[in-house]
Amino acid sequence: MVAIQEFIAQCIIVKEGASVKTTDVAAEYVRVHGSTEGKIKLYRALQGIAGVTKTRTTFEGMKIKLYEEPVVKKNTTVDNGMTAYQKAKLELEQQRLERQERIEQQRLDQEKELKKGDQELKKGDQELERQRLEQEKELKQQELESQERMKQLDRDFMREENNKNRKMYVGSRFNKYLDLQVYGSPSQQYILTDSLSNVLEFQAFDITGDIEHAPQIKSDVENVSEQVSIIENGLTKTVSAVPISKTLDLLDTMPCDMPVLTKQVELIPDIAIKDDNRHIQSTYDIQMSMQDTDAYPTMMDKDKYLRVQNKVQSGPDGEIMITCYTCGKLVPMKSSACHRMHVIPKSKGGDCSINNIVLGCATCNQDTGNKYTALEYKVHLYAKLVNASDKTFTAD
Repeated sequence: MVAIQEFIAQCIIVKEGASVKTTDVAAEYVRVHGSTEGKIKLYRALQGIAGVTKTRTTFEGMKIKLYEEPVVKKNTTVDNGMTAYQKAKLELEQQRLERQERIEQQRLDQEKELKKGDQELKKGDQELERQRLEQEKELKQQELESQERMKQLDRDFMREENNKNRKMYVGSRFNKYLDLQVYGSPSQQYILTDSLSNVLEFQAFDITGDIEHAPQIKSDVENVSEQVSIIENGLTKTVSAVPISKTLDLLDTMPCDMPVLTKQVELIPDIAIKDDNRHIQSTYDIQMSMQDTDAYPTMMDKDKYLRVQNKVQSGPDGEIMITCYTCGKLVPMKSSACHRMHVIPKSKGGDCSINNIVLGCATCNQDTGNKYTALEYKVHLYAKLVNASDKTFTAD
C-alpha cells in the first residue's frame, strides 16, 4: 500500500475539470513499478481521493504529472534560444527517459542476480556430484582392497596348508602312459619318476613307432630324479620324483619333439598357484573338452586327417600307402581297408574335426569300439608290446 501512495504522491495531480484515461494511469504505474501487480488497489485508492471519480474508461478530476504541461507562454524565450515551454517539455522527457532507464537497469540487475543464483546452484550441484563420485570411487577401492586382502589371506593360508607336496592330477579316466602323476605346492612341483618314464617312453613310441628308445629314456629320467616327501590320504611318504624344471630340460633331450607334452608340463606351475581347482586334467578330459559336433558334424576327405604317425609312402603301383595310427599296419589310403577312426567315439560326443579323427586299419577301428579312445587303444597295444599290464586305465 505504501508503494501505491508513493505513486499517487509522485505521479498524480488532482485538478478539477481534468481527465485521464485509465489505460494511461496503468501504463504509468507499470513504468514506475515494473509490473501490473496492485493495479486494482491503485484504482480503488484513486477513487477514494476527494474530487476524483472513475468512469468505465477514464478518471475525472485528475491527471498524470507527466502529462501536465507547464503553464508558460509558448513564445517565452529562455536560455539557448529555447522557449520556456520547450525547455519544460524537454525536462519532462528527460525525466521519463531516466525513469525508464532506472526501470530497465533494475530489470537487468534482477536478471543478473537470478543468473548468478542459477550458476551458484549449478556449481553446487556439480560439487555434490563430484563428491558423490569420489565417495563411490573410494568405496569401490576400499572394497577391492578388502577383497584382495581376503584373497591374500586365503593364499597365505593355502600356501601354509599346501607347504607339503600334495596330489595335483585327476584320477578320473587316468592312463599311466598318457597322464602324469604330479605332486606339489604353489612353490614347487614334481612328477613321479615311474610316471614320467612311462609317459615319455610312450610319447617316443607314438611319434617314431619304435620302442628302442625306452631304456635310454628310463635311464635319463632316473638320473635327474630325487627323493621328495609327498602327502596322500593324510599320510606323508618319500618317493622318487623329478622337479618340473628338470623335466623341461629333459624334454629337450628326447629323440623326437613332444610339443603337446611340453606345453602340458609348462602349464603345471600356473595351475599350482590357482586359488582353487589346482588339478591337471587327464588326456581324456582334455580331448572331451575340445569336441564341437555343431562345428564339425561330418567326415572330410581322408587326406585331411593324415598325421606324422601315418608315415605316408608310395605303394608298388603308385598308390598312397599309410601306416595304421594304432597298430602300424601298412594299408592303401584310398581303399576300404583304411578307416577314419574317432579319437573320442561319436557315441560319446566326438566330432569330425582333424583333432578327433585318425586314419587306421579296419581291424583297429572295429576293436576300438566304444570302450577305448583311439589313443587309449594304441596304449593298449603298446602295453602288450612291452609286456606290461593290459589294464592301463580306469574307465568312467
